[in-house]
Amino acid sequence: MRQAILFSLVVLLGLSTAYADDEPEATETDQTAPVEVLTAQVVSVEGDVQYRDGSVPIEDSPFQALEAGMELDERTLIVTGLRSEAVLNFPNQGEIIIRALTSVGISSFRQQGDQYQTQVGMKYGSARMRVDPDRAAGEFTVATPVATAAPTQSWGDLGFSDFGAAFNCVHGFFVWY
Repeated sequence: MRQAILFSLVVLLGLSTAYADDEPEATETDQTAPVEVLTAQVVSVEGDVQYRDGSVPIEDSPFQALEAGMELDERTLIVTGLRSEAVLNFPNQGEIIIRALTSVGISSFRQQGDQYQTQVGMKYGSARMRVDPDRAAGEFTVATPVATAAPTQSWGDLGFSDFGAAFNCVHGFFVWY
């Protein structure tokens, strides 16, 4: 019995050292690549849609009217009124249609090497998301207070209210976690 255990340990040690030399070399997507903060483009606005810079106190950055053609960076808060809608395009990632009576924020939109990180938070309301099938590598997530959706090569609807989260995937699939 001792010989079998000793033999197994020697074999495992030999395999682990053999595969240890096959580690991939550092690529541009590693942590050494510089991080570039990107901006989302406002494609269209209908009705009463406002935004503000969430990185400063509300006294220093009151809500202002959102207009088509604007570029929004991280920490931007967006609220829509009755019968209102805004479409945001995240280049190389996808777009979000923010529907009426919704509050969302762009938490993160960055590129490091060839990897993108797009994170949007939804406080309440509903939105339609579309992720480009041929988008660049990385993650695209929309977080609500109860769940996070990670749409992958798909489009669908996401909503959150006091009654909970609702989700309808029209094409492709979403990953909830």
